[in-house]
Amino acid sequence: MDWATICTRISSNPNDPDAWNALEARIRAWALGHLSDLQGEFVEDAIADMCSSVVLDVSSARGPETFRGFVLGKCLNVAKGARRRTVPGRTPLDDGMPLAGSPSTDAEDARYRVLDDCLARLPERNRRAVELRYYADAGAEQIAQDLGVTTVNARQIVFTGLTRLRRCAQSVVGRQPTSMRG
Repeated sequence: MDWATICTRISSNPNDPDAWNALEARIRAWALGHLSDLQGEFVEDAIADMCSSVVLDVSSARGPETFRGFVLGKCLNVAKGARRRTVPGRTPLDDGMPLAGSPSTDAEDARYRVLDDCLARLPERNRRAVELRYYADAGAEQIAQDLGVTTVNARQIVFTGLTRLRRCAQSVVGRQPTSMRG
């Protein structure tokens, strides 16, 4: 399937499994060449994030003729974040939570309070998928089996859950007094 066809099909049906598989195959080929310095699970997560990012933002693409460039831009952004997430001690929300500062216990406690609060607000399926991925270190196949969905859908659910967590965290932190922000 060519880039234009992928764009057209995903634009009309974001859950089109054939279009997802074609997109994932192209992104995987790019990622394996550009993320060879990362360990396997980080590459797999990045590929899932790249695919989900493209599909969730496909309405911003300028059309089938420029879709390849749109995808490459998304891949580059996700790759940069994937490299940051390989730093020990970072959580999946570090990119979206402005609680950075000195590594004090108060700032860390605040981060976990926000994370717990936002996890509780997620729809059950997203919460379960995120917990399996980041607390049980489950891969997409295991998450898919637990949720009774396809592997592609499991990756979408995790990505959507993380996106919602980050938005929630940014919203919660924005309402906190400055002293709570780290």
